[in-house]
Amino acid sequence: MAETPEYLRNPAGYALDVSRQLGEVALKGQQVWTNAIGKMWRGPAEMPVDPRDFARAFAEFSLAWTKSPAQLLELNAQWARDYFGLWNMFFRRVAGEEVEPVATPASGDRRFKSESWSDKLAFDFLKQSYLLVGKQLQDLVAATPNMSETSRAKVDFFVRQYVNAISPSNHAATNPDVIKKTLATGGLNLLTGFSNLLDDLARGDGLVKYRAPDTFELGKNIAATPGSVIYQNKLMQLIQYAPRTEE
Repeated sequence: MAETPEYLRNPAGYALDVSRQLGEVALKGQQVWTNAIGKMWRGPAEMPVDPRDFARAFAEFSLAWTKSPAQLLELNAQWARDYFGLWNMFFRRVAGEEVEPVATPASGDRRFKSESWSDKLAFDFLKQSYLLVGKQLQDLVAATPNMSETSRAKVDFFVRQYVNAISPSNHAATNPDVIKKTLATGGLNLLTGFSNLLDDLARGDGLVKYRAPDTFELGKNIAATPGSVIYQNKLMQLIQYAPRTEE
């Protein structure tokens, strides 16, 4: 017998949580709107990067491949073989065979540590498809002929950000852990997440909080020792902290 979801075991508490979250969403949404109106009156903000710089790099990237159609066809043939191997693996697993994966996460990649990414056939196929596409895009940039290394580095940076952004682990509908939590909480987790997003937007600094503000306490889990700058350049400062005890 399936376990009763959390929200059904305590429907009154669930209703109160939903009401509270909806109230917070309304207040934070109003704050976001107020901040947006204020920025419009202050005029457009300066962009942190020049989009024309990336546009020039991608123009060089595209032009390089238009001049090397034969090499691009070779890459397309290799991609076709990769996809054939992926589908062959999928159908063999459907038939009950134990098959080695075509693509595996890099060492230290924690996005797919949940067992569902390997045990559930659909999520395993989705994971491997994503890893395969990401590798192909990065290999395409690396193999681009007659391209300056400066432009290659810019295109590679953009492609890596794009590949990371489209990861199925980042989206509620394709993340097995999020789906499981959503079913268990009656969607309250999604409402809480949306409330947190509005909270970040309301702050207006363009940054996303990774932890609650009260997670750390000075002197307890944040070091409070004397330090000095031992190296610096235009990008960063390296600070060395002195120990307070012998160990």
